[in-house]
Amino acid sequence: SDKFVAKMKIGNASIDGDLFLVSSHSSPDGTTKFLFRINNGGGDELVETVAIPMERTVNSGKRSRITVCVSSQIGCAMGCSFCYTGLMGLRHNLTVGQIVEQVLSVRRLMTISEGHPPVTNVVFMGMGEPFHNFQNVQKAIDILTTPHPNTRHLSGDRITVSTVGLIPQ
Repeated sequence: SDKFVAKMKIGNASIDGDLFLVSSHSSPDGTTKFLFRINNGGGDELVETVAIPMERTVNSGKRSRITVCVSSQIGCAMGCSFCYTGLMGLRHNLTVGQIVEQVLSVRRLMTISEGHPPVTNVVFMGMGEPFHNFQNVQKAIDILTTPHPNTRHLSGDRITVSTVGLIPQ
């Protein structure tokens, strides 16, 4: 749609976020961790994205879905002692295209394997503090929730942004 294309031009985002799959590891419960390489112009960096399968009972049957846990930064400036990403320090913010491409890549990779349910939910709980990259996170959410004839958009109420909490300066 014209609306979708217009949103993709905001911030020079592209669907191609320059993500290259390095590895994927699945646990017995079906959770799959993807490791992507990103060429940021100054060298390659790695970003993690996780696909979490969920099953719930609805009326008389079970409904399955996949929640994608996306990253918003490489590293994190918050320095939480319990978090490995926080111990890395902040390296840089992910672009709008890199955030969106995490969701689209998981969607493509999971549909290659037969029997996987659709991606219906996104949580910003991966690497980084989403509010430190708020402009790009907001634009990525806008793109993911905009209807487009060639891809399934997400409902805004199925996207969660998690934060450690920012104290006003």
